[in-house]
Amino acid sequence: MLIPYKIPFKIVKRGRSRLKNLFSALAIAAITAAAAAAAILRTLTFEASPFLLDPFIKRLLILTTVKALKCIKCINTLVKLNSLIAANRSPMTRSASSISLFPLALALAAFIAPVAFAALVALIIVALFALVVALAAFAAAPAVAMTLAKRRAKVKRLLKALIDLLL
Repeated sequence: MLIPYKIPFKIVKRGRSRLKNLFSALAIAAITAAAAAAAILRTLTFEASPFLLDPFIKRLLILTTVKALKCIKCINTLVKLNSLIAANRSPMTRSASSISLFPLALALAAFIAPVAFAALVALIIVALFALVVALAAFAAAPAVAMTLAKRRAKVKRLLKALIDLLL
């Protein structure tokens, strides 16, 4: 390539960079967050699937079915415990409608323990996802702030030039 004498060789940047546009910065942040969420979901599921959420949804359906069966088992256990305790009561308090608190508390504890564990796991997943989204937003925030500051400076200059022109 021939460079003419005493003419500085500059690379001219054409167009706008991606981060100068507010929507592009937000789109990049959203894509980053989605990619991180996909990576998190991919590490939590064991099956290889062309659809990313397919194994996750399958796993959730299986877990909810298992939880429902456990709930039914807990209710059956509650009824059995209640009948055993009611059989040992006096004839005055031995009615079908009276449910004692002890088997109810046992059934509640048996139901709450796996639900609390599942809620803890879900909280960890949601916290990681929120952390990734927050980090992506913090990464895009300076670019957005610079873009808004540059536009404000441009508008100020244009208004000043317009006022100078009118006066």
